[in-house]
Amino acid sequence: MRHMFFSREIKNLKIPPRLKRIIEHFACKNVVSHVTFASPNMSTRSRTYGTRPRPAITACHALKPYTLMKKGMPCNHHRINTSPADKNHGKFLVFKSSNMIRAGKFTHAMAMRNTVQFCAWVRRSTATPYQWHTAMSAPNMVISGKLTCNLPDHVKSHWRATHTSKFPGIAISTDGPCTPELYRSGAFIIPGVTCVKSLENALIAMDEAIHGDQPALNTSGGSKPNAQPSRGAEPPPSATPGP
Repeated sequence: MRHMFFSREIKNLKIPPRLKRIIEHFACKNVVSHVTFASPNMSTRSRTYGTRPRPAITACHALKPYTLMKKGMPCNHHRINTSPADKNHGKFLVFKSSNMIRAGKFTHAMAMRNTVQFCAWVRRSTATPYQWHTAMSAPNMVISGKLTCNLPDHVKSHWRATHTSKFPGIAISTDGPCTPELYRSGAFIIPGVTCVKSLENALIAMDEAIHGDQPALNTSGGSKPNAQPSRGAEPPPSATPGP
């Protein structure tokens, strides 16, 4: 449930000062949430919701126009796209294994609300027993934004950068699950955001690549390299001369 409060936690987001000065806009655009209706504990669910857990979601004839369920397919599922007027409700994939994926705009809280509304819509539209979700997670969120300037040319040669002529974006490696994609126009996307900390790590990596920072040398310890003797120098007293 912690990620459902992402919109509140992001208010304390730490953006590197240099990067913050050149960001034109920056916002959450898409949230992918995983939902399950299965429960390992029947009594807990019965006390909480007053219903019994169902081991699987069967094919629904009323949703047949939206379904991809076929015999012999291991990944049978319903696929429901919401109407353009309700595009913020997102896209739903409902699997027979009692799991569901929801992808859409904009925030984690909206993903949770729209999931509950979707389940209520299924009940009203198909006259099927209502099923409450028992767990929800948000393993992926996409942030998009734009810089006030074009991307510097030196970003391509930065040690964090990976690019190819087949793709216009430049991928930036980070110390977390996110891999920002930077574009020549200054636009950027940050997929794979799981928490505020992962987003902060991605922004730090972007700041280093945009401003050409190189990794600092390790001066905290370790043995220093041995100095090479100059040509013609006398060997130290402890050295044994060769034959």
